[in-house]
Amino acid sequence: RVFDLRADPGPIQEHLGRDAVLRPFLRAGLRIPGAWDPFEMAVRAILGQQISVPRARAMAIALIEQFAGFPTSARLAEADLRGMPAVRANAIVQLARSVRDGHVRLDGSQDLDAITAALCKVPGIGDWTAQLVALRALGEPDAFPASDLGLCRALGLTPAALLERAENWRPWRAYAAAAIWLV
Repeated sequence: RVFDLRADPGPIQEHLGRDAVLRPFLRAGLRIPGAWDPFEMAVRAILGQQISVPRARAMAIALIEQFAGFPTSARLAEADLRGMPAVRANAIVQLARSVRDGHVRLDGSQDLDAITAALCKVPGIGDWTAQLVALRALGEPDAFPASDLGLCRALGLTPAALLERAENWRPWRAYAAAAIWLV
């Protein structure tokens, strides 16, 4: 899952290359980097909501230092995350509780619609975060965070227009996102 070795880049590239707008972003051998730990990736996605990468990284480092390693869902479910923005801290604790209690399964046993629906029931998690978790933590090839600012800016489209255009990229929308992010 981490190195996306199950994917065959040739047919993916061929399919996505049919879109003239997307074609310049494509590179041979495109893979989607996964995550060693889906729960950690989900927490990092929450930390990265609507802030810069350096700021999200700083919050992740602070969390790791607070727990002397990346905490499990069981530890975070009961954690006091003072010092972190309250909405973000609550989202992390609620995610941890949902994972601990089995309401959110980050084991790849659910399809894209089911896992994103379960994630979106967690307070503080919206479609962008749910799609990103499905894409990076679970390797869902059709996950697509259409409201991602980088994707919208790169193609000069609104989230709604991007989502509409991305219909042509199914079932490989995650690879389209990865290609655009790499540029």
